[in-house]
Amino acid sequence: MAQADIERIEGPDFAIVRGEDGLELEAMPRGTKEKPSEMNKVKNALDSLRFDEVFLADADELRGLRLQQTLDVRLTDGSGYRVALAERDGEHFLQIAGYHTVDRVAIDREESEEELEGKAAILARADEIATFNQFHGSWVYRVSETTAEKLGLRQSDLIENQS
Repeated sequence: MAQADIERIEGPDFAIVRGEDGLELEAMPRGTKEKPSEMNKVKNALDSLRFDEVFLADADELRGLRLQQTLDVRLTDGSGYRVALAERDGEHFLQIAGYHTVDRVAIDREESEEELEGKAAILARADEIATFNQFHGSWVYRVSETTAEKLGLRQSDLIENQS
């Protein structure tokens, strides 16, 4: 997904929001600046996700696994993805779910063709999210430590003191 499509990214203790210059860390502590390489990891976190193994979410191997939401990537079209991570015995697990902020679309006979096309696009995207969740919702993925670290970054990882 292109960074231009991202409206907001929320992590465990940070938010990255769309500003005049693109995606920027919100509420940075005084005297700090963004670490470009770490910020890019978060901004591109959902690009090229790779996994090592797939489990049904209710598989015996996952019993007692505590997945915790670490990232919420909201797109400009009102849809988004939530990522939950867990670690056990040195292995890292991920579950991903899509969402859409629009739950209902009203259509009026007086609407223009352009307005109807916009609403059709919203409905099509909501259908894409539903299909995504039908497929991915019942799976938990074992991912590499590198992937887990990228998806679990904290604000302290994203900033450094100004020099």
